[in-house]
Amino acid sequence: MNSAGQQMKEKKNHIVNILQSLSALAQENAASTEQAAASSESQAGSMERIIQLNSTLITLSEDLKTIGDTLIS
Repeated sequence: MNSAGQQMKEKKNHIVNILQSLSALAQENAASTEQAAASSESQAGSMERIIQLNSTLITLSEDLKTIGDTLIS
């Protein structure tokens, strides 16, 4: 193989290596994005539960105040 052919082969191999690296990075990025989405969904669920519990706590405190007001009257 002549020098020009060897250089073309080396450059082709270099380009193939770069493309493989880019592909691997894209796959890692996709996995990270999926993990972030799952984490966001989990946090949203936790926030919804906190909101529900807060509402229950407000209701209970109002009931307790009503009972206290009744006992004081």
